[in-house]
Amino acid sequence: MSESNGLLDRLSRAEGVQAEIIETIQAISRAVGPNEVQSRLGDIKREKMSQLVSDAVKNGKLEAVDKVVDGSFVVGQQSDKDGNPMFPGRFQVFVGEMIEDVRKEILGKRVDDVIKLSDGSSLKIEEVYGLPTERKAEPKAKKAKKTPVTPAVPAN
Repeated sequence: MSESNGLLDRLSRAEGVQAEIIETIQAISRAVGPNEVQSRLGDIKREKMSQLVSDAVKNGKLEAVDKVVDGSFVVGQQSDKDGNPMFPGRFQVFVGEMIEDVRKEILGKRVDDVIKLSDGSSLKIEEVYGLPTERKAEPKAKKAKKTPVTPAVPAN
């Protein structure tokens, strides 16, 4: 079998699996209701997102900071104009990845600050992280012992 046929077979199997997943989700949605499925999916996504941030803090890749600056990583909740959480209910993003209007609004804000957006929705800042300011000192290379060098004396 050629390489391209093997790839086509794998793609075909993947499409079959995808179709089965969609059918399963549709069946679950019919059984418990689409709102319940959406709510549970939101719970799962929030848990995964929260775990990613916790792991980054635990591994020293992020640390909590007081206010939002250009390199900050912000976690919060977006709500619609009526104050209802928007799916998945939690956002987490580096400030540099935000659209310019939102980025300008969020800079300098602190935990629990709320930003109103042009569409009437709002962002509540729940956590702010930055890159660690103090890295653990890396072991220094051992200094080579200096051996005194005796200059060569020209022979007479």
